[in-house]
Amino acid sequence: MNREKMLKIILVITIIAAAAFVIYASITLDIHPDEAYYFSWSEYPKAGYLDHPPMIAYMIGLSRLLFDGNLNIRGINLLLAMATLLFLFYSIKTLNRDIYAPIIISVLSPLFITGAVITTPDTPLIFFVSAYIFFSLKNLIDRQRITTSILSGIMLGLALLSKYTAFSIYLSLFVLYFLFKNRAGYRLHIIIIPLITSLIVYSPNLIYNITNGYRSYIFQLSHATSSFSFEPIKTFVPFILSQIFIFSPFAIIIFIKKIFKREDENIEAQQFLAIISLVPFIILIPLSIFTHIEPNWTALAFFPLVILISDEFSKKNILLVSSALYQYIIFILIFLQVTFSIIPLKAEIDPLSQIRYWKKTSEMIIQNLPPEKKVVTFRYQLSSILYYYSNRKITSICLDRRFINGEIGLMEAKDWVMVDFFPAKTAYEVALNVCQTQIKRIPLVISENINIIRRVDIIYCE
Repeated sequence: MNREKMLKIILVITIIAAAAFVIYASITLDIHPDEAYYFSWSEYPKAGYLDHPPMIAYMIGLSRLLFDGNLNIRGINLLLAMATLLFLFYSIKTLNRDIYAPIIISVLSPLFITGAVITTPDTPLIFFVSAYIFFSLKNLIDRQRITTSILSGIMLGLALLSKYTAFSIYLSLFVLYFLFKNRAGYRLHIIIIPLITSLIVYSPNLIYNITNGYRSYIFQLSHATSSFSFEPIKTFVPFILSQIFIFSPFAIIIFIKKIFKREDENIEAQQFLAIISLVPFIILIPLSIFTHIEPNWTALAFFPLVILISDEFSKKNILLVSSALYQYIIFILIFLQVTFSIIPLKAEIDPLSQIRYWKKTSEMIIQNLPPEKKVVTFRYQLSSILYYYSNRKITSICLDRRFINGEIGLMEAKDWVMVDFFPAKTAYEVALNVCQTQIKRIPLVISENINIIRRVDIIYCE
């Protein structure tokens, strides 16, 4: 059996295995609080929200029209994740490279697996960035067409409507403008036309921010820079390790070598992919020395990076085997941990504890809520899951992100009940200040075997 035929068989098996797992996980895993949070947005379509552009809300709104059960949140997300692979496939084909190894590695990556299951703004971001890259490569490799340039700009605009991290591509285009200084055609079709088109597509959210005091931009900037301190062991090291896990050590090593390697073929395409991939890391790695950076903030760099290094897998079989073996091991571990919890990790160090037992948590809270009291929470996660799992019957006042605008000081103490994660220090302090009668506390423990997953306190005035 020749190499290509063997890789084709492995690719088919890999796609079937990954698709089966993500469909199973999408249907069976509890809705995450962030998903429930975005679900609430889908009921009030707008051009923007407190902490994200609007694409995620419209995605979920469409899912609710087409699917039932968990898929009424995750259905469109799952389809977009699968469709992203098509743009990856055709982007690599445009460069006339071996398609099998890069797709095998991408399908098994933690970024693809989690992004296909949990509905977050990263999935549409990655989808539209992948589409943008495909149309841009068509202009770089094939004949330059205005329609293709406009399509790439539309995809970039939709990426901006998905997540603000897509603005890093504007910085990339600024760099590319100078790299293409003697290529007027590339400047026009890769930078100018897509830039203008994307701004037009993105304009509804821009207008939303302008008319609302730039609230969404300010929120995200403060989120990224709110806890500045020089503790690299707590911030920089975890961020670097998370990137090695997400991208794989092999991909990162090849990427670094590729940046400094002189290419003789498709130089402009190589520069385009390298800059799009590199800019998020140039921004976020220095920031991670001083503050916590979410691992998924580099998500848009994943597929351009894979496309950039795709030719290396056909040159070195040992690299292909090592990379594929690494991704298979990670995939199998994720599958076994999600399905059987084979590694008994404590909740505080188990990332999967964050996606488990939210339905059970909500049901326990709902069962223990005193009747005829208004619910107040101090975390948007609790407000969101209570709203979702109560079939939208419990609408709480959230003092974290103003799930529903309101202030606890405006309410009579006897009329409300506070719900907070243990030790509920803030809730208890508020209760001490406003309760004229005895304070009632109901501790709830959500556990798996002997491991405590999370603890929640219900506090109110008797």
